Amino acid sequence: MNLITDNLLPILTTLFGGGFSLAYVFERKKNRAITKGVEADAETKTIQNENLVIAQLQKAVEDLPRIAESRFREMEEVLQKKIALLEDENKHLEVVFKRRVKLLEDENRVKSRMILSLKKEIKERDVKIKLLEKKG
Repeated sequence: MNLITDNLLPILTTLFGGGFSLAYVFERKKNRAITKGVEADAETKTIQNENLVIAQLQKAVEDLPRIAESRFREMEEVLQKKIALLEDENKHLEVVFKRRVKLLEDENRVKSRMILSLKKEIKERDVKIKLLEKKG
């Protein structure tokens, strides 16, 4: 009995200490396996997400010609409308210009008549002044 009581502490330490070490080793292996599974799941999800991105990019690339053609048509329509508006404005400005030219020509004719009338009046006054100078 002395033998057991003297060695009780080393026996208990060996039994429980070794048990805890074995449990630690088995838990560690289990945790590593779980970690590898989680990493594999994460990698799978990453690959799936990348495949989704690739699919969306491919769809966008396939839609580019259609979108470009649509935008081109819209721009062409806008430019055609703008051209029509500018042509109308140009016609209007031509009419306004022709009216303005006609008004200026009429004004010049009136001024020319006034100048001729004034020259005639000046000659008549000069003649009157010369007659008055001769009388005087």
